[in-house]
Amino acid sequence: MVAITRPPVEFIRAASEAAEAKASSSRVLLLDIPERRYLAIEGDSPPGSDRFRAAIASLYRVVYSLHFILSSRDIDAPVGHLHGLFWVGEPGPLPEDLANTERQAGGAEMLWRLLVAAPDEARSSDIDSAIAQRDSAADDASLRPVVVTWEEGPVAQILHVGPYDAEEPTIARLRADGVPASAPLYLWTAVRHFFGVTDRRHPALTLERTGQEPEGHFFVCIVSNAATWTFLGSRPVNPSPEADFDAGLDLFAVRKLTTVHTLSTLRRMLSKGGPPRGRGVLALHDEPCLTIRSQRPIAFQVDGEYVGEVEQMSFRSVPRALRVIAVVTATRRLPLSDME
Repeated sequence: MVAITRPPVEFIRAASEAAEAKASSSRVLLLDIPERRYLAIEGDSPPGSDRFRAAIASLYRVVYSLHFILSSRDIDAPVGHLHGLFWVGEPGPLPEDLANTERQAGGAEMLWRLLVAAPDEARSSDIDSAIAQRDSAADDASLRPVVVTWEEGPVAQILHVGPYDAEEPTIARLRADGVPASAPLYLWTAVRHFFGVTDRRHPALTLERTGQEPEGHFFVCIVSNAATWTFLGSRPVNPSPEADFDAGLDLFAVRKLTTVHTLSTLRRMLSKGGPPRGRGVLALHDEPCLTIRSQRPIAFQVDGEYVGEVEQMSFRSVPRALRVIAVVTATRRLPLSDME
């Protein structure tokens, strides 16, 4: 069992959005940004272009209308700061309803989302009224802000002074002074996610096998064809210690995510004994084909790499699918007498 006494990195939870915005160009700040409502506009024109500036103007027209609506009720809610998310290709981390993915397929143009946090005191009717005031004075529906909820989470922050196309040295410093990846950091992130994000009451996954009735319901499913599955530092993590390249697929699935059961399961995965057992887990060995369905979109990883959210995934074992060619080399030596 691994005991955690304190986080290896201290992320600051600022008292307000205004406090978070106090960035410095001389040092990197580590912040933990909570979930908030934002007014947002998305676009694909170059930063600084006419459309980009028009989006900022449209966004702040609504933001200031909302500010005055709240002021009329004697609510002092400062206007939020402008946030910008920029990326190339795939959509960024906000909900898909803001992303026109067909437009982006195969493209290389820069995309952006501009956001301003809505005050906590603002009611949904207040925001709707502010957007309606904007609509009455503007004709471009594509620049109409929408309301999104977003939890940015742990971030590294630094202040950049200068034009957009001169950010590279600032970004390089942000990466150099940021948090180095380590086993304690991964472990602390997993603990934060387990207690703060994961739905531990409503399992969403169902397992299907050929000739078998569907089984469920599961919170986590790990499909592997080799052991060790992964490592925590130098310690091997083995949910399916019998998995082998010469066999089919192994499955490890979890039905319970209570704290006590999860700690017990982790202890077995980190030990040198057999796989975790009990009513709260399911362990299968040498299966030819597995299909996992989810009641809601759920995160999917391949070899530790996050590849998006899915609702169905099928796995099939294909024996002898790869041909390995090994080139044998040898060092030859001759006696000195043979070289004369």
